[in-house]
Amino acid sequence: MTVAPLFAVLGALAPASGFTDRFADVPRDVWLEVLGRAHPVVLHLPFGVIAALVVLEVWGVLRRRALEQPTRAVLVGVLLVTAAVAATSGWFLGREPDYRGEVLATHRNLGIGMAATCVLVALAAWRDMRQMYGVALGVALLLLLAAGHQGGSMAHGEGFLFEPIEELRERQAAEADARRAEIAARREVLGDAAVETAVADTTVREVDGATAAGGAGTAAGDTPARTDGATNAGAATALTGDASSAATVPVGDATSTHAATVVADAGPLLVELCSKCHGAGRQKGGLALHEPLALLAGGDSGPAVVPGNADASLLVQRLRLPLDDDDHMPPESKRQPTTAEVAAIAAWVDAGMPRAGTTTGGAKAGGEGAAGERGAGAVAASGAVVAAEAGSEAGTEAEPEAEAEPAAEAVAVAELGLATGADRDAADAAPSADPISALRDALVHVEVADPASGALWVDFRPRPATDDAELARLLDDLPAPVEELGLAGTAVGDEALAVLGDRPALRRLDLSRTAVTAAGLAALASCPDLEELDLTGTAVGDEAVEPLARIPALRRVHLWGAGVGAEAVARLRAARPDVEVRDGGDLFAAALEQEPEPVLRAPAAAVNTVCPVSGAEADPTITREHDGAVVAFCCGDCPDAFLADPAAFPVAHAGPRLGAGAHVYEWVPDWLRLPDGQAELGNTHGEVVVDRAGNLYINTDTEQAVMVFAPDGTHLRSWGAEFANGLHGMCLVEEDDGEFLYFVHFGRHEYVKATLTGEIVWRRGPPEASGKYASPEQFRPTSIAVAPDGGFFVADGYGEHWVHQFDADGTWVRALGGPGSEPGRFQTPHGVWVDTRGAQPVLVVADRENNRLQRFDMDGELLGVVDGMLRRPCKIQQRGEYLVVPDLAGRVTILDGDDELVTHLGDNPDPGKRANNGVPREAWADGEFLAPHSAVWDADGNLYVMDWNRHGRVTMLRRIATE
Repeated sequence: MTVAPLFAVLGALAPASGFTDRFADVPRDVWLEVLGRAHPVVLHLPFGVIAALVVLEVWGVLRRRALEQPTRAVLVGVLLVTAAVAATSGWFLGREPDYRGEVLATHRNLGIGMAATCVLVALAAWRDMRQMYGVALGVALLLLLAAGHQGGSMAHGEGFLFEPIEELRERQAAEADARRAEIAARREVLGDAAVETAVADTTVREVDGATAAGGAGTAAGDTPARTDGATNAGAATALTGDASSAATVPVGDATSTHAATVVADAGPLLVELCSKCHGAGRQKGGLALHEPLALLAGGDSGPAVVPGNADASLLVQRLRLPLDDDDHMPPESKRQPTTAEVAAIAAWVDAGMPRAGTTTGGAKAGGEGAAGERGAGAVAASGAVVAAEAGSEAGTEAEPEAEAEPAAEAVAVAELGLATGADRDAADAAPSADPISALRDALVHVEVADPASGALWVDFRPRPATDDAELARLLDDLPAPVEELGLAGTAVGDEALAVLGDRPALRRLDLSRTAVTAAGLAALASCPDLEELDLTGTAVGDEAVEPLARIPALRRVHLWGAGVGAEAVARLRAARPDVEVRDGGDLFAAALEQEPEPVLRAPAAAVNTVCPVSGAEADPTITREHDGAVVAFCCGDCPDAFLADPAAFPVAHAGPRLGAGAHVYEWVPDWLRLPDGQAELGNTHGEVVVDRAGNLYINTDTEQAVMVFAPDGTHLRSWGAEFANGLHGMCLVEEDDGEFLYFVHFGRHEYVKATLTGEIVWRRGPPEASGKYASPEQFRPTSIAVAPDGGFFVADGYGEHWVHQFDADGTWVRALGGPGSEPGRFQTPHGVWVDTRGAQPVLVVADRENNRLQRFDMDGELLGVVDGMLRRPCKIQQRGEYLVVPDLAGRVTILDGDDELVTHLGDNPDPGKRANNGVPREAWADGEFLAPHSAVWDADGNLYVMDWNRHGRVTMLRRIATE
């Protein structure tokens, strides 16, 4: 932006060059606006010069060697020019309608004063007036700090600088009030003696550096607010009209919003989401959202809300737009509201925008409207909700002002804290006996499938003994809809289908290898959103056609081995041409075709690029025909050995070529040789690593938790039956006394060091020293990485979203991250790796659900974020200057030494197959990944990729090009 005026000057000096054509029609007032918007860039220049002058002058006094006058003269000259440019650009920026109010006026006056003081600094320095120079420089520094504070208040909200202190004071006051309320309640019910005993037994824990009394604040329903950026108690109070609401109605940070208590008064939520850009000091688009009158007045686009009609309110319309829409608010770079929060705001508008502590009765009759459409019911006053919660927790009865319930989505968000990242601190203090914890305690895999709606993916495969009754019990009262449900291989039957029949939002259902029958399938006709159904390996038979045809949203059904004949399949396809029926019949179509007439063709190309005898690159001119195919060899001796015993030298057929530049690979499928009698690997939900000899170590969820294969794919050994169903991430480390495997197990809540043959060196559980876990079950690690000094990192990817650092002795050092989307925080830190490409080792974290990598130094400081080219990164591995990143959403990404994109490999064009564990073998395609979960290079640069798939899929990519 700062070079645009320079372009105009150059254009004026060279009119014949044609350079001015682009800017000839730009009026002067627009150029002045451009100059104003350069203010955030140029204002740092005088900051740096003043800081440099102060440091050099102080250093000179301490050393008793004054700063040389020529140096001082140059620096104050630069200061004079940059201060003038900053003040001028700031003046023009302040003329824009987005900035207004007392904060702007104060900032502008301080900036002008600082610029004027810089003139005095320069004059005093040039005339060698030492005393005036020192005073003026000190005043300039003070004005600089004051102006910077006011500028920060405009950008981040008033009180931004001291906001953490105010938050601490609010927390301490709220905790004290809650404690007093709890003691009073107990004294009233139990008597003084019992109260004294209860108080003595109260435990105290540390929460983020502040002492909280055993969840007392929650018990009294008086959870202190935590603010983010421009959000503050004053702004929340101004919008709600109730001073108490700023402390008792949680405003929340980017990961902590109690939507259930915001339904009746969305004022604090609007302050949190919007006041940075639409507050007292900054009003983009002429819109302010920090007080009721400003909210009703609207901005340049008209009124922001229509009280009583959320659908007609521009504010709600912008919130509901897709994230990639240019008009969506908040901007994509800002914290996005959850579906529940948008519903809460819509309900508040429908209810007439009530203030905190008032009763609205209901949003719309019959549960209609923005909240009613989602099952919100009547809108409750936040004061009544808080009071009810306080009564239940403290053991006393509280009378709400009105009979009402919070929005369903709000309740889901509040109860689903472990999976969505909502209010982890409150979840730590609450009992763990919630539906999510019950599922996880039963070793059922639970994960958020859609972060926008909170919908779940629930997989019962690790618990094959699950029957109909247990399924109904574990799914009962789940706080969010289930989008994908896996029941493959469990003991469920038709009664389970009756439980699932009217379940909303269920899109994918895996019933493969279960005892369901065609009669039970009739219950699924009432599933409004069911798109994909897997009946592989069942015995539903031909009678399944009629109930399948009645499932309204069905788009794909898997009938492989389900006893459904060709005639019945044809009837289903005729009845529902919109449904893709996968029965495996296409596998045999080629055998039924008539042999074509022979035609003369050019010599056939070899089916392989690697010699089956030596394993070296094959010479395409040295070939032999065998079994109807042309096989190439590396030299003239290998054909005779091959033809003498072809079974001893299996031919690896050449597959598609992937990649670009120095990273071109040949796809080699099904190269592993499984043990006799074993048809498939089993669910591959872990890691693949390579030892010094080139042997591969592969995780599965079977009793062969670690399977070891030679470089040619021959099975060598298996071990780890005790680690079945949950051994998730490994790394292989060469140490002074040999090679060792470090791995984690999320179901056993532990991390382990073992020899390559499975002998346990040590095993450890949750890091109690971190203070992050109320129970061991909350620790569900997904990855481990070892640093050059022997220290290591463990990622709690399926648990509480922390990455723990340990020293070489295994002593806990620190925890990095925590739940959230801002830089430095994580949403499923699925994989970790210690990057040794630079002068110092760097920790790289695959922050999967935030779609990015994050880089930290060995002291835990954030160095940078790598995003924009990744979908759902799972793990990281390194070879030389390159990193490989398996991406669960259907591809593998390679980055260079600057973390720039080199190439994507095997990008799956079918979104339905991406990140889909249930894709059957007949639907696999060479050259296309499904759900890459791990990838590793061997010493020769060949790449091995593990797809997350129930049947087990590990693909070799043979490197065939270098630069």
